[in-house]
Amino acid sequence: MSKLGVFQSKIPVIPVDNFAELRTVEAFSDNQSFLVLGEQTIGSSPVLFYYDSGDTTSVDDNKNVIVNPTTNQRYKKLPVGSESNFLNILTELGSFTIDDTMSNSFIIVLSSVDVTATIAQGSTIGMNCVVVQGDVGTVTFDSNDTILSKEGLTTDGPGSVASIVRYSTNSIYLNGQLV
Repeated sequence: MSKLGVFQSKIPVIPVDNFAELRTVEAFSDNQSFLVLGEQTIGSSPVLFYYDSGDTTSVDDNKNVIVNPTTNQRYKKLPVGSESNFLNILTELGSFTIDDTMSNSFIIVLSSVDVTATIAQGSTIGMNCVVVQGDVGTVTFDSNDTILSKEGLTTDGPGSVASIVRYSTNSIYLNGQLV
């Protein structure tokens, strides 16, 4: 499964499938963050963790602190409500429109039914975001502009990640775990 990152104004975020995968990644900067997409001990919503380079002693509790045994790096769960200090996380429960106000966002779609994400026509060149299918409802992308995608236009199941970048006035790149 390929992973996509999105660079926010504050720090880059990398999605990982679960704690086991988080234990194998190596952070490249302090506060590098990781979105854990699926972990039964936390619940159904993705959870944000960050790398704390100043911590060398916290014990892996499989909940709030995860330790990479190879690098000895410690990843800590962000306290509830502090996510906005790191990136723009939006939650959508139904069909929605992606426009310039959502640029540089991580959008988590929590829907038990299939939804459509319409990419607004004429949004600003460089507008970008990442969409995560956080429940069983798939996300199908649509636009009046041209969408270029090698994989398809619909997310491939819970935890699927799609990256959107408007690269010209009439064209959008869509990449990720799509069918």
